[in-house]
Amino acid sequence: MTAPSQLRLMPTSWTELRALLKAPLDELSLAQSFARYFVVGGLSFAVYFVLFTVAFYLGLHYTAAGASAFVVATWFNYMLSIRFVFASGHHSRGREVALTYLVSGLGLLINQAVLAGLVELAGLHPLIAACGATVVVFAWNFTARHLWVFPA
Repeated sequence: MTAPSQLRLMPTSWTELRALLKAPLDELSLAQSFARYFVVGGLSFAVYFVLFTVAFYLGLHYTAAGASAFVVATWFNYMLSIRFVFASGHHSRGREVALTYLVSGLGLLINQAVLAGLVELAGLHPLIAACGATVVVFAWNFTARHLWVFPA
């Protein structure tokens, strides 16, 4: 079996995929952690979007729908992150959760600032600006979790 640090970023066989998923989290390369977090982030966004949509169409105000979906999606992200991306245990579980919500909350503020800046100052269409803001916040979320919440 290939050592986890020698695995390619993208596995080319089921055997390599199984080996990558079984690799101890503290032995993953930064690129492997990033790739895993990309998947976790995408799944978390899907959870957020589905919950937001359902809550909104059930009559919840969009701000309440967004806040509710944010809380649940952040918890989902945390649970997947400690299972597939980051080695948990540097902090107590309660501190990890608190730091995860702090990082995500700051990410939400960064998202809104970048979104407003790209729309109001740069004149971009809101949908294009939202994509740009998502890239910035994804980078923030991964970096802050990697360095602060789950330091190696």
